[in-house]
Amino acid sequence: MDKIFSVLFSLFICYFNNLNAQNRSLSKFLASDSLIHLGIQKKAFPGAQILFFSKDSIRFNKSYGFHTYDSIIKVKNTDLYDLASVTKVLAGTLAFMKLYELYSIDLNEKVANY
Repeated sequence: MDKIFSVLFSLFICYFNNLNAQNRSLSKFLASDSLIHLGIQKKAFPGAQILFFSKDSIRFNKSYGFHTYDSIIKVKNTDLYDLASVTKVLAGTLAFMKLYELYSIDLNEKVANY
């Protein structure tokens, strides 16, 4: 469940990252807000922090939940995170998204086939 949610969340973030900043609307930011609330509700993660930055300004910045499931320390906008563990998932997801976009690869095939 956690791996599936991580991949879906990565795809979601990449989708927003590729949108033209001028076309972003409040409803799209609210969609990300709903996704985070769902993840916390389903216990995929105890908390999160989202920041959308475009053209030298912050477009959206919000923190949710807690650092751990014991609900002791709330997530704040000033918290820092180690992204090392996310790099593998994010890099692979972005690479497959680009391959799919350019070559229409079959996402159900094994990686070894390519």
